[in-house]
Amino acid sequence: MAGDQARPDWIKFEPARWMAGTAELDATTEFVFFRLCLVAYEKADPVVAGSDKRNAMRCKVSIEDYRDALELLVELEKVTITENGVLVHSTEGRLRDSVSRISARQRGAAIARRRRELKFAGKKPAEIDLMISKEFPDDQSDDQNGNKTDKKKTDKQEEDTQGECEGEQLELVPTDDGPSEVERAVTFWNEAAADHGLSKVQTIKGDREKKLKARLEELGGITGWEFAVANVMDSLFLCGQVPGKDWKATFDFLLQPKSLTKVMERSYPPYRSEGGPKGSATMNAIRGI
Repeated sequence: MAGDQARPDWIKFEPARWMAGTAELDATTEFVFFRLCLVAYEKADPVVAGSDKRNAMRCKVSIEDYRDALELLVELEKVTITENGVLVHSTEGRLRDSVSRISARQRGAAIARRRRELKFAGKKPAEIDLMISKEFPDDQSDDQNGNKTDKKKTDKQEEDTQGECEGEQLELVPTDDGPSEVERAVTFWNEAAADHGLSKVQTIKGDREKKLKARLEELGGITGWEFAVANVMDSLFLCGQVPGKDWKATFDFLLQPKSLTKVMERSYPPYRSEGGPKGSATMNAIRGI
């Protein structure tokens, strides 16, 4: 892989795996290793080229510390010294995955654009499929086991998720890893609910998931949802802290359109931020934002 390849927009990081893999390293050596990984990812090349002085500066350590760290990393087979530079083994696979992911997204976006063009031109679905198969002939390819895989499904998935993509400019949003908006919304509710004595969500399948997706769309995404949850936690009434009111808001309550509208309009006083008890540090920070 050369450094002129597409730079990764994101890299999967597994904290537990990192901690296990660096358990034998002292603090300085671990930091040098971490910086070498960052340079490799930034350059889109697992080989970090440059003199010891240059790489020591990149790693923000002295040349002596850099050389000592490099010696240990070589001994532990974390890196290899080549004629072109320092080969950081752990970055090779992730960089390959990143290039494959970006290439697939570029191809999918190009196919999606072409499909829209043909549809706008009045072509029938059968004609569109035929033209796409001719213009993008690599509809089938061998997988790692030598089996034929149909890319039409992948292309359709790309069309559904990418939207417009001009030239080489891509929206740098993970599509095959990382929590979804639904998962983030549930996590945010559960963390806030734990701070205020409300019920946490145990499952989000079926009707709940459909309702949550609809509310997220109405709110403009996760930011609007976080604002709504902040309003719930700010309300003494919704948190069951009003004397004589034995009731607390639930996740399902917030999924109801009418309830959500009232929550956004702050129609459930009294509120902590209006002279009542102070909320948690997390919720106060959200209100500040």
